[in-house]
Amino acid sequence: GTLQVDHQGSVVQVDPSATVLNNGTINVDVTTPVLQTRDFMVMGSPMDSETRGGVFTDAFLVLSHDPDSFNPEDHPNIPQGATNFLDEEGDFWSGHSGGITVGEGYIVRPQSGYTDPANTTYDMTYAQGTLNNGTVARPMVYNAANSPAGTPNIYANPYPSAMDVDQFIQDNGVGAVYFWEHLTPPSAIIPGEGLKFDMDDVSIRNFGGGVAANNDAPGNVPSNVISTGQGFAIKATSTGTVSFTNDMRLLTGNTTLRNGGTVADRLWLHVESDQYGLASNMLIGFNPGATDGLDTGWDTDRLASSVCLYSHLAEGDGQLAIQTLGAFDAGRKVPVGFSTLIGEETPFTVSLTRYEGDNLEGRAIYLYDSERNTLTDLTQGDYTFRSNKANQDRRFTVLFERDPQL
Repeated sequence: GTLQVDHQGSVVQVDPSATVLNNGTINVDVTTPVLQTRDFMVMGSPMDSETRGGVFTDAFLVLSHDPDSFNPEDHPNIPQGATNFLDEEGDFWSGHSGGITVGEGYIVRPQSGYTDPANTTYDMTYAQGTLNNGTVARPMVYNAANSPAGTPNIYANPYPSAMDVDQFIQDNGVGAVYFWEHLTPPSAIIPGEGLKFDMDDVSIRNFGGGVAANNDAPGNVPSNVISTGQGFAIKATSTGTVSFTNDMRLLTGNTTLRNGGTVADRLWLHVESDQYGLASNMLIGFNPGATDGLDTGWDTDRLASSVCLYSHLAEGDGQLAIQTLGAFDAGRKVPVGFSTLIGEETPFTVSLTRYEGDNLEGRAIYLYDSERNTLTDLTQGDYTFRSNKANQDRRFTVLFERDPQL
Protein backbone atom coordinates (compact mmCIF):
# COMPACT_ATOMS: atom_id res chain seq x y z
CA GLY A 1 0.00 0.00 0.00
CA THR A 2 0.88 3.68 0.25
CA LEU A 3 1.75 5.83 3.23
CA GLN A 4 1.05 9.40 2.15
CA VAL A 5 2.32 12.26 4.31
CA ASP A 6 0.90 15.49 2.94
CA HIS A 7 2.58 18.88 3.11
CA GLN A 8 2.55 20.03 6.77
CA GLY A 9 1.49 16.54 7.90
CA SER A 10 3.46 14.59 10.50
CA VAL A 11 4.48 11.05 11.34
CA VAL A 12 5.96 10.93 14.85
CA GLN A 13 7.60 7.75 16.16
CA VAL A 14 8.32 7.64 19.89
CA ASP A 15 10.32 4.40 20.01
CA PRO A 16 13.84 5.20 18.73
CA SER A 17 14.42 1.56 17.73
CA ALA A 18 11.21 1.25 15.70
CA THR A 19 11.36 0.98 11.93
CA VAL A 20 8.95 1.42 9.06
CA LEU A 21 9.40 -1.23 6.35
CA ASN A 22 8.70 0.24 2.94
CA ASN A 23 7.05 -2.67 1.12
CA GLY A 24 4.94 -0.36 -1.00
CA THR A 25 5.19 3.41 -1.37
CA ILE A 26 6.02 6.12 1.14
CA ASN A 27 5.61 9.70 -0.03
CA VAL A 28 6.42 12.78 2.06
CA ASP A 29 5.25 15.90 0.24
CA VAL A 30 6.72 19.35 0.87
CA THR A 31 5.67 22.56 -0.88
CA THR A 32 8.07 25.50 -0.85
CA PRO A 33 6.99 29.02 0.05
CA VAL A 34 6.52 31.42 -2.86
CA LEU A 35 9.95 31.83 -4.48
CA GLN A 36 11.35 34.42 -6.85
CA THR A 37 13.51 33.61 -9.88
CA ARG A 38 16.80 33.29 -7.95
CA ASP A 39 15.49 32.26 -4.55
CA PHE A 40 16.84 29.14 -2.91
CA MET A 41 15.91 26.88 -0.02
CA VAL A 42 18.17 25.17 2.52
CA MET A 43 16.74 21.64 2.75
CA GLY A 44 17.39 18.09 3.90
CA SER A 45 15.47 14.81 3.77
CA PRO A 46 13.02 12.97 6.05
CA MET A 47 13.78 9.72 4.15
CA ASP A 48 16.92 7.63 4.65
CA SER A 49 17.89 6.90 1.03
CA GLU A 50 16.94 10.05 -0.85
CA THR A 51 19.17 11.26 -3.70
CA ARG A 52 19.87 14.34 -5.77
CA GLY A 53 18.30 12.56 -8.73
CA GLY A 54 15.20 11.68 -6.69
CA VAL A 55 13.43 14.44 -4.81
CA PHE A 56 15.62 17.19 -6.33
CA THR A 57 15.76 15.84 -9.88
CA ASP A 58 14.02 18.90 -11.35
CA ALA A 59 16.07 21.38 -9.32
CA PHE A 60 18.34 23.68 -11.28
CA LEU A 61 21.05 23.51 -8.62
CA VAL A 62 21.87 21.52 -5.49
CA LEU A 63 24.92 22.46 -3.39
CA SER A 64 26.58 20.76 -0.41
CA HIS A 65 28.97 22.46 2.01
CA ASP A 66 32.48 21.76 3.30
CA PRO A 67 33.19 23.35 6.71
CA ASP A 68 36.91 22.60 6.36
CA SER A 69 37.03 24.95 3.36
CA PHE A 70 35.38 27.87 5.11
CA ASN A 71 37.39 31.07 5.32
CA PRO A 72 35.25 34.05 6.37
CA GLU A 73 35.18 37.07 4.11
CA ASP A 74 37.18 39.85 5.71
CA HIS A 75 36.23 43.50 6.00
CA PRO A 76 37.70 46.19 8.27
CA ASN A 77 34.24 47.00 9.66
CA ILE A 78 33.49 43.38 10.63
CA PRO A 79 34.72 42.89 14.21
CA GLN A 80 36.31 39.68 15.43
CA GLY A 81 33.52 37.52 16.79
CA ALA A 82 30.70 38.78 14.57
CA THR A 83 28.91 35.89 12.93
CA ASN A 84 29.94 35.75 9.27
CA PHE A 85 28.87 32.94 6.92
CA LEU A 86 30.26 34.53 3.74
CA ASP A 87 33.20 32.56 2.33
CA GLU A 88 36.22 34.49 0.99
CA GLU A 89 37.22 32.05 -1.78
CA GLY A 90 33.71 30.83 -2.66
CA ASP A 91 34.52 27.12 -2.15
CA PHE A 92 32.38 26.55 0.95
CA TRP A 93 29.49 25.43 -1.31
CA SER A 94 29.92 23.19 -4.35
CA GLY A 95 27.73 21.23 -6.75
CA HIS A 96 26.27 18.01 -5.33
CA SER A 97 25.30 14.69 -6.89
CA GLY A 98 24.48 11.30 -5.41
CA GLY A 99 22.91 10.63 -2.02
CA ILE A 100 21.39 13.10 0.41
CA THR A 101 23.04 12.60 3.80
CA VAL A 102 20.44 12.36 6.57
CA GLY A 103 20.56 15.41 8.84
CA GLU A 104 22.63 17.53 6.44
CA GLY A 105 21.33 20.73 4.84
CA TYR A 106 21.77 21.54 1.14
CA ILE A 107 21.17 24.70 -0.86
CA VAL A 108 18.45 23.82 -3.35
CA ARG A 109 17.27 25.96 -6.24
CA PRO A 110 14.07 24.10 -7.18
CA GLN A 111 13.59 26.17 -10.32
CA SER A 112 14.46 24.72 -13.72
CA GLY A 113 16.70 27.74 -14.41
CA TYR A 114 17.26 31.42 -13.71
CA THR A 115 14.40 32.38 -16.02
CA ASP A 116 11.68 30.54 -14.12
CA PRO A 117 8.78 32.88 -13.37
CA ALA A 118 8.65 34.71 -10.05
CA ASN A 119 6.01 34.20 -7.36
CA THR A 120 5.95 30.42 -7.77
CA THR A 121 5.80 27.51 -5.32
CA TYR A 122 7.43 24.14 -5.99
CA ASP A 123 6.17 20.72 -4.94
CA MET A 124 8.68 18.08 -3.83
CA THR A 125 8.04 14.43 -3.00
CA TYR A 126 10.49 12.42 -0.88
CA ALA A 127 10.03 8.75 -1.76
CA GLN A 128 13.37 6.89 -1.57
CA GLY A 129 14.04 4.56 1.35
CA THR A 130 11.96 4.83 4.49
CA LEU A 131 11.16 7.38 7.21
CA ASN A 132 14.01 8.51 9.46
CA ASN A 133 13.57 7.71 13.13
CA GLY A 134 15.61 7.72 16.33
CA THR A 135 19.02 9.30 16.81
CA VAL A 136 20.66 10.95 13.81
CA ALA A 137 24.25 12.07 14.46
CA ARG A 138 26.25 14.48 12.29
CA PRO A 139 29.78 15.80 12.77
CA MET A 140 30.27 19.36 14.02
CA VAL A 141 33.38 20.77 12.36
CA TYR A 142 35.37 23.67 13.81
CA ASN A 143 38.02 25.11 11.52
CA ALA A 144 40.02 27.04 14.13
CA ALA A 145 42.83 27.97 11.75
CA ASN A 146 40.64 29.72 9.17
CA SER A 147 37.61 30.79 11.22
CA PRO A 148 38.50 31.13 14.92
CA ALA A 149 35.25 33.05 15.58
CA GLY A 150 33.22 30.01 14.52
CA THR A 151 32.65 27.70 11.55
CA PRO A 152 29.21 27.37 9.91
CA ASN A 153 27.79 23.84 9.80
CA ILE A 154 24.57 23.28 7.86
CA TYR A 155 21.97 20.79 9.06
CA ALA A 156 18.32 19.99 8.37
CA ASN A 157 15.40 18.48 10.26
CA PRO A 158 15.68 14.74 9.39
CA TYR A 159 12.17 13.75 10.50
CA PRO A 160 8.76 13.64 8.78
CA SER A 161 7.52 15.89 11.59
CA ALA A 162 8.36 19.24 13.13
CA MET A 163 11.12 19.51 15.72
CA ASP A 164 11.78 21.82 18.67
CA VAL A 165 14.59 24.37 18.19
CA ASP A 166 15.02 24.97 21.92
CA GLN A 167 15.41 21.26 22.62
CA PHE A 168 18.00 21.00 19.82
CA ILE A 169 19.98 23.92 21.27
CA GLN A 170 19.82 22.53 24.79
CA ASP A 171 20.74 18.94 23.94
CA ASN A 172 23.66 19.91 21.71
CA GLY A 173 24.99 22.88 23.68
CA VAL A 174 25.01 25.21 20.66
CA GLY A 175 24.52 28.93 21.09
CA ALA A 176 21.85 29.55 18.44
CA VAL A 177 20.46 28.39 15.12
CA TYR A 178 20.48 30.49 11.95
CA PHE A 179 18.03 30.40 9.07
CA TRP A 180 19.14 31.57 5.65
CA GLU A 181 16.28 32.03 3.25
CA HIS A 182 17.28 34.01 0.19
CA LEU A 183 15.22 37.20 0.41
CA THR A 184 17.11 39.32 -2.12
CA PRO A 185 18.95 38.66 -5.40
CA PRO A 186 22.73 39.13 -5.46
CA SER A 187 23.53 42.80 -5.88
CA ALA A 188 26.01 45.53 -5.03
CA ILE A 189 24.26 46.26 -1.75
CA ILE A 190 26.56 49.17 -0.86
CA PRO A 191 28.08 51.62 -3.37
CA GLY A 192 31.63 50.42 -4.02
CA GLU A 193 31.02 46.89 -2.71
CA GLY A 194 31.11 43.80 -4.94
CA LEU A 195 28.23 41.65 -6.20
CA LYS A 196 27.32 39.08 -3.55
CA PHE A 197 24.74 37.47 -1.31
CA ASP A 198 24.78 39.02 2.12
CA MET A 199 24.29 38.32 5.80
CA ASP A 200 21.19 40.52 5.87
CA ASP A 201 19.19 37.45 4.78
CA VAL A 202 19.97 35.54 8.01
CA SER A 203 17.56 35.27 10.96
CA ILE A 204 18.54 33.96 14.41
CA ARG A 205 16.85 31.95 17.15
CA ASN A 206 18.02 31.06 20.67
CA PHE A 207 16.35 30.43 24.05
CA GLY A 208 15.57 34.12 24.44
CA GLY A 209 13.62 34.34 21.18
CA GLY A 210 14.35 35.25 17.60
CA VAL A 211 15.27 38.21 15.41
CA ALA A 212 14.14 38.58 11.82
CA ALA A 213 16.60 38.76 8.95
CA ASN A 214 17.59 42.37 8.35
CA ASN A 215 16.07 42.23 4.84
CA ASP A 216 12.79 40.80 6.17
CA ALA A 217 9.84 42.38 7.91
CA PRO A 218 10.92 43.05 11.52
CA GLY A 219 8.06 40.97 12.92
CA ASN A 220 8.87 37.85 10.88
CA VAL A 221 10.97 36.25 13.62
CA PRO A 222 11.79 32.51 13.62
CA SER A 223 9.83 30.42 16.08
CA ASN A 224 10.87 27.40 18.14
CA VAL A 225 9.71 25.06 15.35
CA ILE A 226 11.73 23.61 12.46
CA SER A 227 9.53 22.00 9.81
CA THR A 228 10.12 18.77 7.88
CA GLY A 229 13.18 19.05 5.64
CA GLN A 230 13.93 22.64 6.70
CA GLY A 231 17.62 23.50 6.80
CA PHE A 232 19.49 25.71 9.25
CA ALA A 233 23.01 26.54 10.40
CA ILE A 234 24.93 26.62 13.64
CA LYS A 235 28.24 28.31 14.42
CA ALA A 236 30.67 25.69 15.71
CA THR A 237 33.33 26.86 18.17
CA SER A 238 34.57 23.35 18.98
CA THR A 239 34.78 20.00 17.21
CA GLY A 240 32.21 17.40 18.15
CA THR A 241 28.90 15.83 17.16
CA VAL A 242 25.40 17.18 16.71
CA SER A 243 22.54 14.76 17.40
CA PHE A 244 18.87 14.76 16.50
CA THR A 245 16.61 12.63 18.73
CA ASN A 246 12.96 11.71 19.01
CA ASP A 247 12.75 13.92 22.12
CA MET A 248 12.97 16.91 19.78
CA ARG A 249 9.99 15.85 17.64
CA LEU A 250 6.70 17.74 17.88
CA LEU A 251 3.14 16.53 17.31
CA THR A 252 2.00 19.87 15.89
CA GLY A 253 3.35 23.00 14.26
CA ASN A 254 4.76 21.42 11.09
CA THR A 255 4.00 24.53 9.05
CA THR A 256 5.86 27.55 7.77
CA LEU A 257 3.84 29.72 10.17
CA ARG A 258 5.87 31.06 13.07
CA ASN A 259 4.62 30.79 16.61
CA GLY A 260 7.10 32.44 18.95
CA GLY A 261 8.10 30.91 22.26
CA THR A 262 7.59 32.60 25.59
CA VAL A 263 9.87 34.86 27.60
CA ALA A 264 9.12 37.10 30.58
CA ASP A 265 9.76 40.46 28.88
CA ARG A 266 11.42 41.35 25.58
CA LEU A 267 11.68 44.11 22.98
CA TRP A 268 12.84 44.31 19.38
CA LEU A 269 14.71 47.27 17.88
CA HIS A 270 15.11 47.97 14.16
CA VAL A 271 17.48 50.41 12.46
CA GLU A 272 17.22 51.23 8.78
CA SER A 273 19.09 53.42 6.30
CA ASP A 274 16.46 55.81 4.98
CA GLN A 275 18.36 56.24 1.72
CA TYR A 276 19.55 52.70 0.91
CA GLY A 277 16.99 50.51 2.69
CA LEU A 278 19.68 48.52 4.53
CA ALA A 279 18.50 47.45 7.97
CA SER A 280 19.26 45.51 11.15
CA ASN A 281 17.21 43.89 13.89
CA MET A 282 18.10 43.09 17.50
CA LEU A 283 16.39 41.66 20.57
CA ILE A 284 16.76 42.49 24.27
CA GLY A 285 15.03 40.05 26.61
CA PHE A 286 14.64 39.57 30.35
CA ASN A 287 14.19 36.12 31.80
CA PRO A 288 14.92 34.71 35.29
CA GLY A 289 16.52 31.69 33.58
CA ALA A 290 19.31 33.85 32.19
CA THR A 291 22.09 35.81 33.86
CA ASP A 292 23.57 39.21 33.10
CA GLY A 293 26.71 37.49 31.79
CA LEU A 294 27.27 35.66 28.52
CA ASP A 295 24.98 32.59 28.53
CA THR A 296 25.15 29.89 25.85
CA GLY A 297 21.71 29.52 24.31
CA TRP A 298 20.53 32.91 25.60
CA ASP A 299 23.03 35.38 24.10
CA THR A 300 24.06 35.34 20.44
CA ASP A 301 26.69 37.38 18.54
CA ARG A 302 25.54 39.95 16.02
CA LEU A 303 25.77 39.26 12.30
CA ALA A 304 28.49 40.67 10.08
CA SER A 305 25.98 42.80 8.18
CA SER A 306 26.19 46.06 6.27
CA VAL A 307 24.27 48.02 8.89
CA CYS A 308 24.03 46.74 12.43
CA LEU A 309 22.41 47.62 15.74
CA TYR A 310 23.64 45.43 18.60
CA SER A 311 23.73 45.32 22.39
CA HIS A 312 26.62 44.83 24.80
CA LEU A 313 27.18 43.00 28.03
CA ALA A 314 27.70 45.31 30.99
CA GLU A 315 31.38 44.28 30.89
CA GLY A 316 33.42 43.09 27.92
CA ASP A 317 33.39 43.76 24.21
CA GLY A 318 30.79 41.22 23.04
CA GLN A 319 28.39 42.50 20.36
CA LEU A 320 25.05 40.72 20.46
CA ALA A 321 22.06 40.35 18.14
CA ILE A 322 20.11 38.65 20.93
CA GLN A 323 20.84 39.49 24.56
CA THR A 324 18.81 37.92 27.37
CA LEU A 325 19.42 39.42 30.79
CA GLY A 326 18.13 38.26 34.17
CA ALA A 327 14.80 39.32 35.67
CA PHE A 328 13.52 42.74 34.63
CA ASP A 329 14.53 45.77 36.70
CA ALA A 330 13.18 49.20 35.74
CA GLY A 331 16.55 50.73 36.64
CA ARG A 332 18.46 48.72 34.04
CA LYS A 333 20.53 50.42 31.36
CA VAL A 334 21.45 48.34 28.31
CA PRO A 335 24.34 49.66 26.15
CA VAL A 336 23.70 49.49 22.41
CA GLY A 337 26.20 49.92 19.56
CA PHE A 338 25.82 50.87 15.91
CA SER A 339 27.91 50.23 12.80
CA THR A 340 27.55 50.93 9.10
CA LEU A 341 29.64 50.36 5.99
CA ILE A 342 27.97 53.23 4.09
CA GLY A 343 30.66 55.81 3.40
CA GLU A 344 28.57 58.92 2.90
CA GLU A 345 26.63 60.59 5.69
CA THR A 346 23.03 59.42 5.46
CA PRO A 347 19.98 59.33 7.77
CA PHE A 348 19.10 56.26 9.84
CA THR A 349 15.92 55.56 11.78
CA VAL A 350 15.65 53.46 14.95
CA SER A 351 12.21 52.05 15.74
CA LEU A 352 10.71 49.85 18.43
CA THR A 353 9.03 47.24 16.27
CA ARG A 354 7.49 45.17 19.05
CA TYR A 355 7.55 44.62 22.80
CA GLU A 356 5.83 42.21 25.17
CA GLY A 357 5.68 41.17 28.81
CA ASP A 358 3.90 42.48 31.89
CA ASN A 359 6.83 44.67 32.94
CA LEU A 360 7.01 46.45 29.57
CA GLU A 361 3.33 47.01 28.89
CA GLY A 362 2.43 50.65 29.46
CA ARG A 363 6.04 51.59 30.23
CA ALA A 364 8.26 54.08 28.41
CA ILE A 365 11.20 52.53 26.56
CA TYR A 366 13.87 55.17 26.07
CA LEU A 367 16.78 55.37 23.64
CA TYR A 368 19.59 57.70 24.73
CA ASP A 369 22.03 58.93 22.05
CA SER A 370 25.31 59.94 23.70
CA GLU A 371 26.57 61.63 20.50
CA ARG A 372 23.66 64.08 20.39
CA ASN A 373 22.68 63.95 24.07
CA THR A 374 19.04 63.18 23.21
CA LEU A 375 16.51 60.94 24.95
CA THR A 376 13.62 59.47 22.93
CA ASP A 377 10.65 57.41 24.13
CA LEU A 378 10.42 54.85 21.35
CA THR A 379 6.90 53.84 22.41
CA GLN A 380 5.83 57.32 21.24
CA GLY A 381 7.80 57.54 18.00
CA ASP A 382 10.93 56.64 16.04
CA TYR A 383 14.37 58.22 16.40
CA THR A 384 16.32 59.52 13.37
CA PHE A 385 20.03 60.39 13.29
CA ARG A 386 22.75 60.75 10.67
CA SER A 387 26.01 58.81 10.29
CA ASN A 388 28.70 57.96 7.79
CA LYS A 389 30.87 54.81 7.86
CA ALA A 390 31.39 54.05 11.53
CA ASN A 391 31.80 51.57 14.37
CA GLN A 392 30.18 53.21 17.39
CA ASP A 393 30.20 50.89 20.38
CA ARG A 394 27.86 52.01 23.14
CA ARG A 395 26.64 55.07 21.26
CA PHE A 396 23.13 54.33 22.52
CA THR A 397 21.57 53.19 25.79
CA VAL A 398 18.18 51.54 26.24
CA LEU A 399 16.60 52.44 29.57
CA PHE A 400 13.17 52.36 31.19
CA GLU A 401 13.27 55.33 33.54
CA ARG A 402 14.43 58.90 32.96
CA ASP A 403 17.93 59.39 34.33
CA PRO A 404 18.62 62.95 35.56
CA GLN A 405 22.35 62.39 34.96
CA LEU A 406 21.89 61.98 31.21
